[in-house]
Amino acid sequence: MTKRTLMWMMMALIAVMPASLAAADDALTGRWALESVTVQGQTEEAPEGELVFEFGADNTVTMYQQGQEMESGTYEVQGNQLVMTSASDGETETVGFAVDGDTLTLKMEIQPGLEMSMAFSREGSGNHAAPIDFVALDGSDLHGRWDMQSVEFGGQKEEVPAGAFSIEFLADGTCKMYEEGVESDSGTYSVSGDQLTVTTENDGEAPVGTYSIEGDTLSVEMTDEGMTYKMTLTRAN
Repeated sequence: MTKRTLMWMMMALIAVMPASLAAADDALTGRWALESVTVQGQTEEAPEGELVFEFGADNTVTMYQQGQEMESGTYEVQGNQLVMTSASDGETETVGFAVDGDTLTLKMEIQPGLEMSMAFSREGSGNHAAPIDFVALDGSDLHGRWDMQSVEFGGQKEEVPAGAFSIEFLADGTCKMYEEGVESDSGTYSVSGDQLTVTTENDGEAPVGTYSIEGDTLSVEMTDEGMTYKMTLTRAN
């Protein structure tokens, strides 16, 4: 599976069905708020309002991220599986699901041998945690375009001229680099926890970096040949 945002990992699950859609599951119908994500036995609590799904009795589904509608589609229940598709790109996938009272669990294989489990609570019944520096396990918090502000190395900080360099992380696991607003390179990236690996066509694989996001500021720190670099970027408008 290609790497997607938390949004795409879920909404790639939503399938465009023929006219004879299966009846919606009454237990599933309603609004569900993400509580936590578990990968390889490690669980990350989700900030309040980070992701909400609304499953309609008419087999429609709408996704909200931080209170804003981000995507919609349709779904079909087949036993203990959801066959779902994004209305925007029509991608289809099947995920396992279970409803136990006010808890919804969705399970999917994000790559061969690696399963992700997402726990949701029926809206109004959960205890949403809001931890500091939440890192999305699939890198969805990185998605978008970021403008370089400064680079710090050897104890010296250098400001980067406005618009000199930008990087764009896309939901399909690819990335693009821009210099003075013109695309200068492209490649792929992967995320494991707070570790970021970028591979470009021109320069190959860069050293693995540690990243964190606070508001609209992205910080990436990496070590290359004994020298530690820290880059600060801001989310582009």
